[in-house]
Amino acid sequence: MSAHSPYRTIATRDVKPSFEEADAYEDRLRVWSRRSVHRTSIALFATIALTVIGALASYRHRRDAQTELTKARASQRLADALAAVDESDRLIVEEQSRFESTLLDILREQPPTQALAHTGNPCPIELPKTASFGASPFSLLVVSHGDSNVKSAALEPLAMRVRHAREQLEGGRPQGLFLAKTLDGLPKQLTHEVVLVTTERRPARHVNTTTFEPGEVAGRAYVYDFNRHAVVCAGDIRAKSSEKIAYTFVPTTAVTVSSPAALDQNRSLASTLDVDLQMQVVNEIASGRLQRVD
Repeated sequence: MSAHSPYRTIATRDVKPSFEEADAYEDRLRVWSRRSVHRTSIALFATIALTVIGALASYRHRRDAQTELTKARASQRLADALAAVDESDRLIVEEQSRFESTLLDILREQPPTQALAHTGNPCPIELPKTASFGASPFSLLVVSHGDSNVKSAALEPLAMRVRHAREQLEGGRPQGLFLAKTLDGLPKQLTHEVVLVTTERRPARHVNTTTFEPGEVAGRAYVYDFNRHAVVCAGDIRAKSSEKIAYTFVPTTAVTVSSPAALDQNRSLASTLDVDLQMQVVNEIASGRLQRVD
């Protein structure tokens, strides 16, 4: 037995590294990484897809809601416009009925045989005169005793505007909405109208291109007040053609020695005579001869 104590040692096994296991483990890591990336991509794509689908659905919903709102507003505007047209039409019919009722009572009477008695109360409504050829500066209706069709000269243009607005609206034209707005309170804008009930009426007649027979109109003029729905002024008038009338014409036929465009001159003179007599009637009515009768 040795004098020294024995010692123990550990012998290790010579282990060679296994590259096959490392490669397999690396492959598994790559698979797991690809699967993780794939899952993440799918989740991200699904999130984006759901977001896009939700956004599109929300947009379509808002668009459809806006479209329905626009249609509803357009429908309401059309309904309001038609209601305004109906109201204006109703008011015009009412005004025409009152006007016609008042005037028919006068027209059913026998033509006056005496001049209207002078009361000393001049008509408070000042009617303008016309200084040149053209339309009357105030609404004027000329009728005769016995006439049954009495259409107000002031209401007829308003009725035409109402009919035009209705045609535009029913035809789906946008300008109908604008026209309907202009009708608001339309009949209330009227003030008065002059009605001349004639007792004599002889039109002017041209004899040749330089001579004419004067016309003459006589009768009783009435001022109808649309606010009071009654005749407030009246007066007898007599108007005659001017002594001299200037007129012009443009020949439409060949001017020769034997035919100096006389036909064109005659037509122009006849038209001028009619306008002149109407102007004399208007000025006679506006000359202050009317007096208050209410």
